[in-house]
Amino acid sequence: MTDQATLKMRRNSWTGAVVLVFTLVLTSSDLHQSINNYFDWIVTALAMILLLPYSIHESLLTSRTTEQQEEQEAGKSWWAAPTQLPAALFLASICISGIYSTDITATMVGLGKLAVILLLGLPAITARARIARIAFYGLLVAVWINSAIMLGGMLAGGLTYGMVSPGRWGNILNYPGALWRLAITAWMFSAYLVIRRHSLRYVFLLIVSTLLVFLDGARTSFLLLGLGIVYLLAILGMEARRFWKTMITAQIAAVALVGIFIIVAPELSQQQNALARLSSTVSSLASGGADNADMARSSMLKVATDAIQEHPVMGTGFTSTKDETPIGPMVVHITYLQVWADLGLLGFVSYLWMVWGWIPWIPTALRRIRALPDDRERALYYNAIFLLFVFDVAGFFHPLSTEWAQWIPFLVPYSLLWHIVRFRPQIGEVYV
Repeated sequence: MTDQATLKMRRNSWTGAVVLVFTLVLTSSDLHQSINNYFDWIVTALAMILLLPYSIHESLLTSRTTEQQEEQEAGKSWWAAPTQLPAALFLASICISGIYSTDITATMVGLGKLAVILLLGLPAITARARIARIAFYGLLVAVWINSAIMLGGMLAGGLTYGMVSPGRWGNILNYPGALWRLAITAWMFSAYLVIRRHSLRYVFLLIVSTLLVFLDGARTSFLLLGLGIVYLLAILGMEARRFWKTMITAQIAAVALVGIFIIVAPELSQQQNALARLSSTVSSLASGGADNADMARSSMLKVATDAIQEHPVMGTGFTSTKDETPIGPMVVHITYLQVWADLGLLGFVSYLWMVWGWIPWIPTALRRIRALPDDRERALYYNAIFLLFVFDVAGFFHPLSTEWAQWIPFLVPYSLLWHIVRFRPQIGEVYV
């Protein structure tokens, strides 16, 4: 092995280790509450310092391999993909809102955080598919660590986990409301490989992922698991080249799931878990409408729509659209309406473009995924599509975040999907 090859291997190993640890730490979304409010950003600065020599070395290289040239072209063509331009417009809408914002400090802090995530983090991970793969591996490791903490805490009498409310469990790394976002990143990946490989490794990963989602107790996550089952049936059928039969089967499965849910809902209404909370919401929605089903979100919906009607073009200012709740003013927990109310039409359109702009890639992506010979590769990319849907659907029930922990589950699958659409992936780069 030549000195240059050895140097490249060491550089790649160092970069991979930094990315892995960075992803692992930042998925622990509640460390910034228990350790330091700016813990995420301290870790970000440290990671940038550790990767600085690698970045400088890359910029000084004069000779490049075919793979490096391909990756460089990916970075150059990034402006052509629906990422950078809508991200820039979205950040511009926040800058504009700062002119008339009632809290200029919060606006600038939010702008700075999102600028780092969208203008530095997104291009870095999009230009290097290997980084996205390692980051996904970091997500899987984080799922295992969180499950170990939960189970260890239960055996040790609650030393490392806590229950914030009846039926909702979290741990010292991810409290309820954040735990499911991490746990679901492994669900489709493991479920597909359980069917294809019948491996205990993936069976355990599927059990752990499902258990953590269930313990979190979020209604959104349980709804997404139902959608995940339908999605899994659809891709299995497409691989078997029985598209229409699969679509009918998936629809029957969806109707069956809804039917079973409606039947068991009365029995679950007295319990405290994700399924029970969702069943209670559905029952209340059927009997008394949105106000009866979720009074808090119903009130937020009214506040947001009123703000949009009053200021449809310019908005009211970043994070300024809030509703009074028993625990104090709270931003609207519907990202799309929150963004429109806060940032106006420019912010709303650019955000939709940014987070839904990958939809036209799906036909090309599915063709290339089905052609991959290794089922681990197919699982990786099928999971990426699922996670992008998870992120976008969650936006209907949760507010906009300016933290890494909520954006990593979008950045990683986005990069993987862009990679298989823009370039045919190199099989065997990094297996997870």
